[in-house]
Amino acid sequence: KAFGKALRMAVEIDNRQKDKIPSTKDTL
Repeated sequence: KAFGKALRMAVEIDNRQKDKIPSTKDTL
């Protein structure tokens, strides 16, 4: 459960950064 919660938070943060920097995913 803890892993799923952390993963979900990471996804939300990634989505927020995507709005600011669309090229973040390309870098990864």
